Amino acid sequence: MRILSSILIALFSVCSLGAQTAQRWAKVALPSPYDQGYYLDIFFLPSKPNLGWACDQFKGYVVRTTDGGTTWQGSSVSGGSNCHLEYIQFLDDSIGYTSGPCGMFKSTNGGVTWTSIKPAGSPTVWGGWFRTANDGWFTGGGCGSCTFLKTTDGGTTFTSVTDTSVKTSVLSDPYWAADMAPGEVFAIGSGTLWRSSDDGATWQSFASTGTNAPWHEELAMVGQSVLIPNAQERCG
Repeated sequence: MRILSSILIALFSVCSLGAQTAQRWAKVALPSPYDQGYYLDIFFLPSKPNLGWACDQFKGYVVRTTDGGTTWQGSSVSGGSNCHLEYIQFLDDSIGYTSGPCGMFKSTNGGVTWTSIKPAGSPTVWGGWFRTANDGWFTGGGCGSCTFLKTTDGGTTFTSVTDTSVKTSVLSDPYWAADMAPGEVFAIGSGTLWRSSDDGATWQSFASTGTNAPWHEELAMVGQSVLIPNAQERCG
């Protein structure tokens, strides 16, 4: 009975802590016109978690906080016109990137202003990921035409690789983590997980995620586990 009592007390303590933690969530107000945004991605700087940014699907809005989300300020990569963004990441207080079907953008002042870095003639871009302030990847294209863009100079120049071997795949997001093998980078597209072993210079289809090519918006890896959400069919 003594052991059982200890377990019950522990469970009660955990449940109580969970309830207290849940009560800490609160809706925060965004200044106009950014309160009308539909935000698809959010990023907080691991080394300074009070600094955070989020990007919007319809107007190209980017909002930023310096106090852990209590208050927010906003800007726009497109002057408030129609613009779909769905990836945002900062590497330090100043350098950050955001992208989506309306373009690829870089900030050097913490998200106050943004500059287009999309190469002329490049296809529609969805997501991106940067390993350092200078080294990163963007992915995009269309059904059956997967384009991988790589930069090593902070978006000043890009190299591009397009693969047309998988007709049911359209790319959404690249992914890199510090515990990966040297040169290894992954990317996700409709129905297909892609892998590069040479830092994004070349890419190969690594695994199929379904026969109906479901749309994958994100990619995460924990050890040997691959986590991929999916939605409706994207490429027939």
